[in-house]
This record gives sequence, structure tokens and C-alpha cells, in this order.
Amino acid sequence: MSAAPGKRPPDRPDSLNRTASLWGRAPLLGLEQIFAPRLDPEQPLRVFETPRQWLLGDRDGVCVVDPSKAPSLLRSAGPLAASSAAFGQRLRTLLAIAPTHILVPADADQKAA
Repeated sequence: MSAAPGKRPPDRPDSLNRTASLWGRAPLLGLEQIFAPRLDPEQPLRVFETPRQWLLGDRDGVCVVDPSKAPSLLRSAGPLAASSAAFGQRLRTLLAIAPTHILVPADADQKAA
């Protein structure tokens, strides 16, 4: 496959800027680290920003693959360690729980009175 002059071919890994699970079943790289025993309960679980960083870190921690499934696992695995303040803020946003919508019939207050 050829690309336009000055452009990388679309099938080169360094031109893709996303991570995904082949079958959609893996929320994290290093999922076993969530459940692994820690000698020190205050030892943080390292959360890597990219799969490359996770590999360079000897896979000692996790990397988010599916942002819709990872938060419930990460919330129970704290404390967490991020590589930078900016990434820590993105993790905090990812782990924030959105308020649940509660619907009440319009005439519910009149019936209760």
C-alpha cells in the first residue's frame, strides 16, 4: 500500500493513535495486576498511559484499553500511580461516577400528600 508523498501508510502501527481489544473483552493490559497480592497495602498500582510505556515498565501495572469497562476495576484497585499530573487528572475524570438519572412521575408529590 502506498501513501501520498510525505504521509505514512495507514497500516503502520506508529501512525495509529488508539488501543483496542481484539474481541472487546480486555478492559486493561495487565489485568492480573489488579488482583495480585501487594506486600504493602499502600503500594500504588501503576497505571501507564500507553501500551508502549506499559511494556517498557516491564508490565508492572496496567494500561487502559477499554475506557468504558476499566473504571469499575480501577476504583477497587487503589491507590493508583500516574506518570504525570496531567495523566492523573485524566484518570480522575475517567474514574468519576456520573450521577444516575432518577425519574419521578409529575403527579407523585400530589399522591404522597
